[in-house]
Parts: sequence; C-alpha cells; structure tokens
Amino acid sequence: MKKYSWVLLLLAIFGIFAARNFLLPLFADDYAYSFVWTEKYGNLMDFDKMPNEVPDFKRVESFSDIVKSGYNHYFNWGGRPLAVGIMQTFLMFDKKFFNIINSFAFAALILLIYSLSQKAQGLKDISFGRLLWVILGVWFFLPEFFVTTVWECGSCNYLLMTLIQCVFLIPYAKRYNDKDYKFPLHLIIILGFLAGCTNEGGGVGLFFLTAIFTLRSKLKHENINFMLAGFVAFCLGFAFIILAPGNVNRFVLTQKFLSYDLYYSSEGLYGAEMFIVNFLWGLFPVILSQLPAYVMIFAYLWQNRKSKDDLYGYVLTFTFSALMILCALMFSPEFSPRASFASSVFLIIASSSAMSKIKILSRKFLITAGILGALILALHFVFPEEIYVISTSIILMSALLAAVVKNVNVLKFTAVIFLIFDISICFVHDVNIYKQSNERLVFIETQKDKDLVKVSRIKVSEIPHYKEGRAADDQELLDNADILKSPYYHHNLTFAAYYGLKQITAE
Repeated sequence: MKKYSWVLLLLAIFGIFAARNFLLPLFADDYAYSFVWTEKYGNLMDFDKMPNEVPDFKRVESFSDIVKSGYNHYFNWGGRPLAVGIMQTFLMFDKKFFNIINSFAFAALILLIYSLSQKAQGLKDISFGRLLWVILGVWFFLPEFFVTTVWECGSCNYLLMTLIQCVFLIPYAKRYNDKDYKFPLHLIIILGFLAGCTNEGGGVGLFFLTAIFTLRSKLKHENINFMLAGFVAFCLGFAFIILAPGNVNRFVLTQKFLSYDLYYSSEGLYGAEMFIVNFLWGLFPVILSQLPAYVMIFAYLWQNRKSKDDLYGYVLTFTFSALMILCALMFSPEFSPRASFASSVFLIIASSSAMSKIKILSRKFLITAGILGALILALHFVFPEEIYVISTSIILMSALLAAVVKNVNVLKFTAVIFLIFDISICFVHDVNIYKQSNERLVFIETQKDKDLVKVSRIKVSEIPHYKEGRAADDQELLDNADILKSPYYHHNLTFAAYYGLKQITAE
C-alpha cells in the first residue's frame, strides 16, 4: 500500500481541482468566446464597442463557426488559434464537460512534469516525496493559479497549452537520456507545429529547450533527424502565432488605453519607465514566488559544480529556458504574470530533477530550519504587507521541503497540512462565488422582459496577500472581469447576449 501512496495523493489533488472547476461559473471572456467573431464583430474585446446599439451576436454552434471565428480572431485580436479553437469547442457544450476534461488535464500535467524531471524515463516507482514537491510547486509557483488553471478561458490558454508543450518535450527528454532513442518523423512534425501554435511565453522556452537539446545531440554525433524536424515544425507554428495580424491591432489598442490600463504613460513605452514597471510589477514578484525552486536548483548546481554529472546540463537547460521566458516578457508593453506560466512549469521540472541529487544535511539542521521557517511564516500572517518576510520564510521553507526526498515523514506531513490549509481557504472563496453567481442567474430569469436588468456585483471578501492568485480576488472579479455599470462595456454586452437580455448593468 505504501508503494502506491502517491496514487492516493494524486487522486486527492484531482478531486480537489475538479471540485474547484465545478464551483466556478462562466465569467468574463468565457462569454465573449461563446460567440462567433465575425467581420462585423471582429473584436469582442474592444472597450468602446457599439455605444449606440445592442449588437446581435451569434452563438458558436458548429465547427464551421469555430473556423470562421478563429479566422477573424487571428486577423483582429491575436494569434493562438489552437487555444481559441479548443476554448470555443468547450463553450459549445455544458461546462460540466470542460470541468471533467480540465481536471484530467491538470493531473496529466503533474505527471508530465514528474516524468520530465526524470528525463522522461517513465512513471515507474514514483516517489511520494518528489510528487509532493511537484504538486506543491504547481500549487504555489504557477502564476495566477485561479485564472490560468480553473477559469475556462484561462485554462485553455495556459494549462492546456502547456500540457501540449510538455508532450512535445517528451521525445527530446528521452533522447537526452538514450542516444539510440527514435521518434516517428510525421508525429514529431505534427507535435512540433501544434506546440508552436500554443502561446508566446511557452514558445520562447520551447525554442531554447529544443534548440539546446538538438545541438547537444549534434555535438555528440547522434542522429538528430526527428529532433531537427520537430524544431523546424515548432518554429513554423510559433511564427504563425507571432506574425498574426491581430497582434498589431491588439498592440494599437494597448497603446490607446495605456494611460489607465498600465502603470506608465504612452511616452514611457519601450523606455526606462516601461522596463522599471515590468520589473517591479512583473518579473520581481514572479521570481519571488519561485524562490524555493531556485534554492533547490542552486543547491544542486553548487554541490555538483566540480563533477558536473549528466543531469547538470539538463537542469541548467530547463532553468535557462525558464529565465528566457521572463526576459522576453520584459519587452512586452505589459508584463502579465500569467504569461510566465510555462516558465514556472519548466522551473518545477528543473527543481524536481535537482532534488534527486541534492545531498541533504542532517535531520537536526532540517528540523531547525523548518521550525524557523514556520515561525517566520507565522509573522507574515501578522504582518502580511511585509513582502521581505515571506521571501525569507519561503527560503527557509525550501530547506524543509527539500527533505521530502529522504523520507523525513514528519516534514512530509507538515507540507501536506500546509497545503490542505491553503486549499481550504480557497474553497471558502469558491463557494462564495458559486452561491452569488447562482443567485444572480435566478434573479435574471425573472427579469428577462425588462429593457435594462440591474444586478449587484459579485462581492468577494479580501484575499490575504500571501494567497493572491490561488483564489479569486477583487481585482479579477470586480475591476476587469465582472459586469460593470456601463451596459456597453464588452463584458456586459456579451453577458446580456448569452442569457438573452437586452441590456444589463451592475450597481
């Protein structure tokens, strides 16, 4: 039974994640992508859409609608045809279908991360401790967890796309471990093109990963036919989304609303002001949240700086690629943390891989570090605004978590309890949103004949600083995602059209 304890752990996480999916209703962009993006309504995200008339949107009802919609989306709003196509396919059906598929995808991503951390050697004899570390990393390190994994639109753009990216990496990881490994050319070409069509952030990381792995095999005089074919196919797919005409339109719109949508003026675009803002509000918080993973990696690299075993280059490659994603995002007009989703995944792979070779110090040191980490973490609960307190606490917590590979059961138990506590708080907010959303929909059913339906905004209790991203917060639900006062705001328009209302406003 103990040998398969990891199965119970994975099933528990699957159940928890599925419950969160079923508690979350459709919201924000889910409604916009439920409709066909036509030539007339080529951009359903425009901020000043149709101020003098109620648009006649058409629901997506067939795969031909999805193709037509994807075409107009590509030329009006941006690339990502794969994500948009999958998203609109799900939105044609009841959300329960997405909830189930998304939960399996989440579990699959965890297993793929674990497999890649072992150079894709398979999933035999899974270590409970290392799987626990992967799960902790996925829960705490993934940026804006709630938005990128639970929310339907966000999951299709990040969780599902990163899953495809990891599948594409499996043959490269296998070749790293086995010089005689071969993979069918036609399959790697298909996988490569699909991986290239996923998203921009992950694409940057994949470019460096596949290029470095291919170059390594070339220098070792290995056959690189499938690796090169996959790399070329990936580049073609990546070019397809990067060169989308809609990206230009979106960039123009970003400039148009730069003054209030971002933290700097239009004059600061691609100047010192933009890079400072991107660093302070983008790169720095992401790096801070990932510190335990970096501690693991640096500890391994330092301990093996002289021997530099075969795993050394593998860990370095994933770490370097993760950092390259963050560097690329520094050049975006807005450093969106969610766009660094793949960076966190690659970092979890690198840290989990490094864990297996770290020489753990004495239990006495680990227990002392764990107690200190817990005390400092407790201080953060009292003084939540002190950002440096949590940074120190997670560094010390990493020493505690490093022990999960060495069967220090008391520390494993501590990590599980900490995870359960964090998840429980998220559930409180999930249930709150679920109840308010249902009450709103019941009220709307009684108001369909009115020209203007007035509803209350969904109210979310304040989220502690240390939980931002893993649970719904005011920023996501009230500032830019929920229905607003203006009936012509794009979320109001698409929400009204979805439920057959003339107009809707939130008081």
